[in-house]
Amino acid sequence: MTSTPEGTGSPWTQPSQPQDAGGYGTGAGWGPAHAAPGYGAPVQGAQPGPTTAPPGPVAPSSPAAPYAQAAPPAGYATMQAALRPGVVPLRPLTVGEVLDGAFRAVRANPGVMFGLTAVVVTVTVVVQAVLQWYVQGLLAGAFANAFTGFGELDEYFASTLSSSTAQFLTTTPTLGVAIAVLTGLLIVSVSRSVIGQRASAGEVWAKVRPHALALVGFSLLLNLVFVLVTALIVGLVVVFAAADQIGLVVLTVVVGLAALTVLSVWLVVRTILVPAVLVLEDQSLWRGIVRGWRLTRGSFWRLFGVLALAVIIVVVVASVVAVPGAFATTLLFPMANPTELGPLVVTSVVTVIAETLSTVFLAAVIALQYIDVRMRREGLDVALARAAADAS
Repeated sequence: MTSTPEGTGSPWTQPSQPQDAGGYGTGAGWGPAHAAPGYGAPVQGAQPGPTTAPPGPVAPSSPAAPYAQAAPPAGYATMQAALRPGVVPLRPLTVGEVLDGAFRAVRANPGVMFGLTAVVVTVTVVVQAVLQWYVQGLLAGAFANAFTGFGELDEYFASTLSSSTAQFLTTTPTLGVAIAVLTGLLIVSVSRSVIGQRASAGEVWAKVRPHALALVGFSLLLNLVFVLVTALIVGLVVVFAAADQIGLVVLTVVVGLAALTVLSVWLVVRTILVPAVLVLEDQSLWRGIVRGWRLTRGSFWRLFGVLALAVIIVVVVASVVAVPGAFATTLLFPMANPTELGPLVVTSVVTVIAETLSTVFLAAVIALQYIDVRMRREGLDVALARAAADAS
């Protein structure tokens, strides 16, 4: 199919001034008045009603005759088809339509969605495995020296904390960069699928390449916040453990993890649309962050709810993939340490499969959330319908 030109004249371009959303945020304005502009639909005043009906009694045998006999206006069929030219209807989306649209977007272009994701995730998992093995070795000695007042639990605490900390410090930044880049890549494919088109891998990369550094920079900035907060919590735990303050260690871990969780959720939701803004709207890093932050204002709970449902689906899918992998690791390496090379290889293979499936679905959901927010606030559906009609 013919691809829609990007850049100047693209339907994704940020409007110079906010458009009147026509009540999208409250659910109003989804009727003919919303879909009508520019598509030949009848204006509201042309519809028959009490003020326009001719005088005299209406024949009881055909009370709806004026409506049944009225000929459809010019362009009506084209307008109706343009309402759903691709994977989702061109109007504000329900939660079910976002999730269903994500699956449809994956099926519409599986080669790009899975192919690009598999490559990026494979590289990411290899980097994760190497970094985790190295960082845990560094932390093991530090935690072993710190935990000396807990008796038989010294080794357990040191091993568990060093392993979990190393996993978090290595997985969070690398996976964050991968998801940001993949979201930028896959949003291009999803954006074409929304208007009934299919993007090739070359077209996707050509669109994302100018923004690759901005995507990586955004992810590093976001993860820097998480790493700094985590480092603060770990530092306090080490200090209190060295002073044999068991109560403070437990309190710091509980309160610190709770605070980190809340901060992570809040920041992720408020910045979730930034990759889409950077790529589709051709924004610079700082402008893209500001624009993405503004788009999520007032939509936090809706974005959070849809994302939470998507994460639940992803966790279920990842668990189905991970359970056989765990059994395989146990059977092949029953006495090995999880950080040794053999178990790491098996775990990495399972992780590639699970993260590929998970990332594809999450990226599609995020892309559709971006489109939904802009349709609600800026009338993006009108521009997309025009683009679909022009390309057909």
